[in-house]
Amino acid sequence: MGLTRIDGEVVYHTGKSIAPRFDDRLADAMIDCWQRVMRHAGGAGRIAGIGMGIPGVVDRQARRIEFAPLIGVEKPLDTTPVLHRIAQATGLPVLIENDVNCAAMGEWRERGGPPGDLIYLSLGTGLGAGVILDGALRRGGRNLCGEFGYTLGAGAAGADRAQSGWLERRLNLDGLVARYNWRPGDAPPGGMAAEVAAELAPYLANILTFLDVDTVALGGVLTDALGRPFAEALSAMVNGMTVSGAQISAHRSRQPGIAGAAALAIEHWMDALL
Repeated sequence: MGLTRIDGEVVYHTGKSIAPRFDDRLADAMIDCWQRVMRHAGGAGRIAGIGMGIPGVVDRQARRIEFAPLIGVEKPLDTTPVLHRIAQATGLPVLIENDVNCAAMGEWRERGGPPGDLIYLSLGTGLGAGVILDGALRRGGRNLCGEFGYTLGAGAAGADRAQSGWLERRLNLDGLVARYNWRPGDAPPGGMAAEVAAELAPYLANILTFLDVDTVALGGVLTDALGRPFAEALSAMVNGMTVSGAQISAHRSRQPGIAGAAALAIEHWMDALL
């Protein structure tokens, strides 16, 4: 959880590790973090609200998680009871969105919201993308836009809402830890960055060509762990696979997920004013 100014600058953030479940424990953790934020904020002025990024397919209007296997949600879940607890404790509206969509919004704001398109690709516990086309976040009619981890390759059997996608299982944190016998926090083994880039590059190149997007921001704990060699290798490979090329680099925002989640609350507040 973080505190941002209205322009999206993150002025404070804190966190707490909990079991990956969307239940009352999440509400308790958020309320605890909220109290820390408020102690830091002091006389920060009016707080517009709370935005929450969720690692799954989210229907923000219905306040429902359609499915999110990384947090144990295999069928549609009404988030209202948990959000109501947080709203009661804080006195603020609580808005929900897919977590990588939040990060895409935060990165977009950091870059000044230029005209054009952006794909924010996050590699970490999951594998997902936030897609901004013509300056607007694309969610899709069923809120599935950007579910990059469900991309299928040769030999894939299909997709199931009860588990992570085929590509996500190969290239997420757990998959790479097992494959390389690597412990997060340690330096990645030699060649790991290039090998991950080589496996990811064709899928990303296909999407960039299909959507005609020319800018990619890379985020997530794996991107940070693999560092510049990964970003440079992926950029070189993708640009060799596409006819138009793309600018591919690490994220610029220090906390894009927090900045984007805060943007949800700011937009809600502005809508109420206008």
